[in-house]
Amino acid sequence: MAKVGFEQSKEPIQVGAALLEGGSITISFNEKKSSPAAKQNGYMFENSLHAELKLFAHRNTPANKATVYVYRALKDGTLAIARPCTDCMTLIKCWGVKRVVYTIQDGWQKEKI
Repeated sequence: MAKVGFEQSKEPIQVGAALLEGGSITISFNEKKSSPAAKQNGYMFENSLHAELKLFAHRNTPANKATVYVYRALKDGTLAIARPCTDCMTLIKCWGVKRVVYTIQDGWQKEKI
């Protein structure tokens, strides 16, 4: 799921994210642009829209019991570390997400929040 977002990113470092909640899936990717959502949430990277932030840009209800997946790979296809940054992790927690799953060099890492 998050790989779909990764494939849509046009940035040198591509990151994709997916929010899975019940039967609903939201997919996003990172890009360089400013966003009202970034400013509204006091996000420190106003000119860089992280994939995780974009998951919540148009949301107005909590994501209770949801899981966020974050995917990153190198140009050769090798998986890379995609743990959300401190700001993104704070945002994810604020929205009520209960679990984050992200790529690491040799597979996937899960964190309960």
